[in-house]
Amino acid sequence: MQDDGPFGTDGASSAIWQRSYSAPETGQEAPELRLFGIAGHLGELTTDLQDPRGGAEFVELLNRYFGNVRSALDGPQAALLAPAVERFCQELDAAAGIREDLAENCRDLQRQVRRFAARFLDEPPDDDLPF
Repeated sequence: MQDDGPFGTDGASSAIWQRSYSAPETGQEAPELRLFGIAGHLGELTTDLQDPRGGAEFVELLNRYFGNVRSALDGPQAALLAPAVERFCQELDAAAGIREDLAENCRDLQRQVRRFAARFLDEPPDDDLPF
């Protein structure tokens, strides 16, 4: 029996997310709940980026671009969801390049936000992607 650690994350190894939780992805959960879990992981990542090893410059950008993803889900801006997700993921790539110790977190967060957005873009999630 696999030990999912204290939080039992959604497909990510329990070693990735230490201080945040998101319920396992079922495809049936409310979008707001899924987004809340992703935001919790983003909060943990941005907290980790603020330490002296570098990466603090990404905190405001990641929060801004995640805000764009949230905004794109509302009303007439839905057409902007795909570019908002891509921009957010680009910023996660940049952060991972600066902080290799957080690269796995960045990749998992990319995977989560892309799977989430795929539900709204009528695209099947690409489970073969490494992130």
